[in-house]
Amino acid sequence: MKNKEFLEKKSSTEPTEVVTVILSGNHKTFKTESGDYRLERYKDSKIKAFKDDQVCSNTKNVLRAINKEYKLGFTSGDFKKMHTTKLGKEIIEKMKGGVLQDPGNGQKLTKEKIAIYKANGKHVSCYYSEMFYETLGDNFQRDDSIVIVEVIGENFENFINPETKTEAYKIFENFSFKEIGYANYGDWNDLSSIVGEDEVKNLRKIYFDCDGYKNVTWAVLLYYNFTFVTLVTGDGQ
Repeated sequence: MKNKEFLEKKSSTEPTEVVTVILSGNHKTFKTESGDYRLERYKDSKIKAFKDDQVCSNTKNVLRAINKEYKLGFTSGDFKKMHTTKLGKEIIEKMKGGVLQDPGNGQKLTKEKIAIYKANGKHVSCYYSEMFYETLGDNFQRDDSIVIVEVIGENFENFINPETKTEAYKIFENFSFKEIGYANYGDWNDLSSIVGEDEVKNLRKIYFDCDGYKNVTWAVLLYYNFTFVTLVTGDGQ
């Protein structure tokens, strides 16, 4: 009997649904910062929000921030009337299944997969971008795939155009790198679910659809704060 009660209690603490979300900006109104968030829904319908694996004290504010950034369509009235459990359930379903997008021209609503790391369409060129190549190729290269990696560092702006290579290297040594996700090479829909459809269109136009990339079988794309930095590629040979 005790074993049964223990198993039931354990199963109720394990989430039945989990979705990860990235907030690209700070939402001061809702007291939420940019970063990685995770929503979990449990068997008893409870909803919990986590930031960097730490439980958030105000789940509803996290839901408000997600709703605003991803334009999910919930109004302030919805947040007043609806319980957190119901709001959380519906937001998780939308984030997992995609959001209905209205083109605004009388056409039918279309379902677009939400990008987990929606790039901002900008491109920054670093004078010593070759410093990234070894790290990206050795640590993140995956055969027949396109891998998205984020570089993290407080002094990245100073690295873009430093006075000397020595200065650039000192800054580079303090960078850390995080894999965001990956897609099979050539699966542009899957890649869109990571960085967004517009970003994929730009990447294909500038890189992947060009003659010089015909034999490429893998790539690692580097971003800083949702801005494209550089990429490394290979042909698998």
